[in-house]
Amino acid sequence: MLTGNQIIVPGRGLPLIQFGYIDDLCSAIRLICENNICFGKAYNISGKEHISLKGWVEICAKVLNVEPKIVLVDTSSTGFKAREWFPFRDVTMIGNCDRIKQDIGFEPQYTFEQGMKKIVEFIDLNRLIDGFEISDIEKSILSKLS
Repeated sequence: MLTGNQIIVPGRGLPLIQFGYIDDLCSAIRLICENNICFGKAYNISGKEHISLKGWVEICAKVLNVEPKIVLVDTSSTGFKAREWFPFRDVTMIGNCDRIKQDIGFEPQYTFEQGMKKIVEFIDLNRLIDGFEISDIEKSILSKLS
């Protein structure tokens, strides 16, 4: 995105995903460790928002202050699995976080966008750009679309 390359988004950008910011995760783990009611239980810990794959790219672009070149594709037409070129699978992945809220009152404090802004503050964006090349799979997908 920072190099101006096209971002190929699987599932026509429609599958939903859910994120949690690391500070929220650490707070939740601390609370779990401090509360006996949590012992022996498993919890989903994530943010409240459900974001489409396309929305994820758009929020990342907004935080980076760039205009994304989004290419929405039907994954089955590419000949590749989405995870071979994109960070997520072409399925909706939403966890129910009600149990942790009910047991110990945990609620995340950060939205996805707020978390991304904090991350961008701490990284050297130039290091992400240096030596970046799109993969052969991405080249193949884009060539089929041309």
